[in-house]
Amino acid sequence: MEEKKRIRFIDSHYHTLFTIADGESIEIISPDGKRKEQVCTYLDGYHTKVGGNVFHICEFAEIMEANGKSYCPARSREKEVEERKESAHQKQKTGSIRMERSRDLKQSFFWITARLENMTGSMYQRFLRILSCRNIF
Repeated sequence: MEEKKRIRFIDSHYHTLFTIADGESIEIISPDGKRKEQVCTYLDGYHTKVGGNVFHICEFAEIMEANGKSYCPARSREKEVEERKESAHQKQKTGSIRMERSRDLKQSFFWITARLENMTGSMYQRFLRILSCRNIF
């Protein structure tokens, strides 16, 4: 099986910024924040087709810089979905850990309050205010 050709994107000084596989897309960001996705086709090591236009890689970089635009590899939809799932999983894990800690603190609170019968009324009230400020119960 033939390996897909890689399209190289550079700045106007020929410094490589990134590469993408033939047929993948880049995202072009305008100075006003508008984003446009363009499919790219490999022609040779120094020429590529971006959208419907053919460019020398340095010509493309110079045009983008002159217009104040930036460009980067477009994120594939599959990758975005996978990252969202992973993020949701991490949030769920964090939430369950918080709940366990909260439950442990509440149990500790009830254990401590059961043993604080010897406290004076004002000390006990101050203790309760401190705990309630920390959203323990």
